[in-house]
Amino acid sequence: MPRPILPGNARRRELAPNVYTEERATFFSVTYDPIAGTGRCLFASEIFQFVDGALDSRRQGTKLYDDVVRLAAAKPDAGEVVDPVTGQDLANVSAGGITAWLEWLYDARKNGRFEPVPSE
Repeated sequence: MPRPILPGNARRRELAPNVYTEERATFFSVTYDPIAGTGRCLFASEIFQFVDGALDSRRQGTKLYDDVVRLAAAKPDAGEVVDPVTGQDLANVSAGGITAWLEWLYDARKNGRFEPVPSE
């Protein structure tokens, strides 16, 4: 489970003491343009309700966001995003770095370094 969104974030809405909703991107896609160094980012989000910090339910409502982002410039501030597996601060990783990682992932898959997980 991803870390909770802190109060004051536009994706969090306080409903009552210890009850709030969070808008979370449940689908995202980046169409990378290597010549322009930009990516067309498509996000679809859903609203989730938390009670006492624990996920309680999924609420109605999906929002779509469609933006073009200059990938080299898009990166978090120090301590803003932490890798949930390694605990590493991702402040030194730009969206361009994430794109490079996804290109590596595609290359690794294409060259047989791993197989996809079978669908159920």
